[in-house]
Amino acid sequence: MSLSYARFVLFKNKNQVRRMQHNLSQFLPTPNQDYGVGLLAVKVDIQRGHPPAIAWFASLSEIPSVPGFVVMELIQDAQNMQQVTKALKLVAPLPVVWASEADCTRALSDFTTYHLSNNLGLLDALIGACAVGHGATLCTFNIKHYRVISGLITQQPYKR
Repeated sequence: MSLSYARFVLFKNKNQVRRMQHNLSQFLPTPNQDYGVGLLAVKVDIQRGHPPAIAWFASLSEIPSVPGFVVMELIQDAQNMQQVTKALKLVAPLPVVWASEADCTRALSDFTTYHLSNNLGLLDALIGACAVGHGATLCTFNIKHYRVISGLITQQPYKR
């Protein structure tokens, strides 16, 4: 199964006080793991030794967070318990963040407004609202999916 880059979403929160340790091995799966589900593309690129991915990840001064909705999406894509376990191990080192009630209200408004006109997906609306609510930069390879969400700051981590 090919990787789905729509599922790569990380937050770089300016307000986090924990600093990332540049020991990349603690954030990576083992080299021979099977990626049967759409996983975090940066981790896969780092594992493959893709220089732009390694440089971007090493340049982070904070531990990136992952929205809980993304973790749930990874589980949804799994076809068996082994893939669920691998998906959970992949995101285990990262803090999981959740949307507040206000974020969910915003997501509903954005989804209602932009689903038909701009093809905003349900999870994209929730993830975008979560990022705005946390004052975080949404790092994704699918900038266009999120461009209609006002106040959302997006960043493509590196060129693929």
